[in-house]
Amino acid sequence: MVLRSKPLVLVRHHMTGYMLMGMGGAEYTALETAIALSKNGFRVYLHGLTLDTPHKLVRLAKFYGIHLEDLRFGLGDCSDPDIIFNTSGDVLSGLADIIYFHFPSSLRTDIYYSGIRGLLKISGYIYSFFNRLVTPISLKRVKLILANSSFTAMLVEKMLFRRPVIVYPPVNLNGLKNNPLPREERDTYVLMVSRISYEKQPEKAILVAKILKQLGLTRYRVVLAGAIGKYSKIVMKRLMEYADKYGVEDYLDIRVNPSREELIELYRKAMLYVHPTEREHFGISIVEAMAAGTPVIVPINSGSWTDILSKNINIGLPYKGPRDLKYKIKQVIMNHDIWLTLSQNGHKRSLFFDRTRFHKEISAYTRLVYYMLSKK
Repeated sequence: MVLRSKPLVLVRHHMTGYMLMGMGGAEYTALETAIALSKNGFRVYLHGLTLDTPHKLVRLAKFYGIHLEDLRFGLGDCSDPDIIFNTSGDVLSGLADIIYFHFPSSLRTDIYYSGIRGLLKISGYIYSFFNRLVTPISLKRVKLILANSSFTAMLVEKMLFRRPVIVYPPVNLNGLKNNPLPREERDTYVLMVSRISYEKQPEKAILVAKILKQLGLTRYRVVLAGAIGKYSKIVMKRLMEYADKYGVEDYLDIRVNPSREELIELYRKAMLYVHPTEREHFGISIVEAMAAGTPVIVPINSGSWTDILSKNINIGLPYKGPRDLKYKIKQVIMNHDIWLTLSQNGHKRSLFFDRTRFHKEISAYTRLVYYMLSKK
């Protein structure tokens, strides 16, 4: 291979989950990968099922708060790329030189998404089975395997018998990291940000609402904010049925597809952030909340606790069941000193995950693989 001053990279991201469940971190990471490489000396094309027109690209960029001037790459397939970068870990993205696992696609979906059910669960089984069959073939070309957290890396290693390099996902902290609001200027709500889909366990919002009611926090409410997909209406209908059943309708507020500006305000004014998803591989929304100085409580059996909070209770708190979650919510809301410690330390920790770090790391690894291939 002749070394080029600007190597050509094809970033491939083919996942069907977006169409069923709504926008999530995988699409954001694909977009940021293309941005990172185009900023750091590569010519880039981004090719994906949900990223095949300028209109869709602009819509996605606005949803994630990315400036349009960052979109300096081509869309669609390209001929004879120097490197193919698969950002989904999905065999639908085809053969690649680099794979970035957002989650372990060959494992049964319910292993890492315990809340999945119904048609999504059946689709997940078919999806993982197909990946399990084809992945050994696609791995023959791969020079570098990346994973978004130690949690994902552990599962990928069990699946492929190869230890991935961990590169934490990008987090857009613009509008969040400057001047977090003090406690006395906050509103009385507990924020939960998640795609409103079964696998993300949005029913935890009902649990938190019940906890607020049990604690006598009548001025508080739960705000569940997130993107929606094909089955989200069914999920929201069920949530409202649960809210009525447990008498917590007045404690629940659902915000569908909030704009980036609306989401930033929710982060900044929240008194507390609770993450609903057990076995979460990373949790971009957790870092966003921390950047806004909002104390966070996350599931203990997740990459969020291991990688984001470094298992440090002075940065954020873990929970392992309803009773423990109730105790932790009470701790943070009732104890001003604990709130302040988590707010300050969480904010400092969040700065490490800013998208500029991801841009540098992903570009360095891609250039390394390019040099490896050029010596063949």
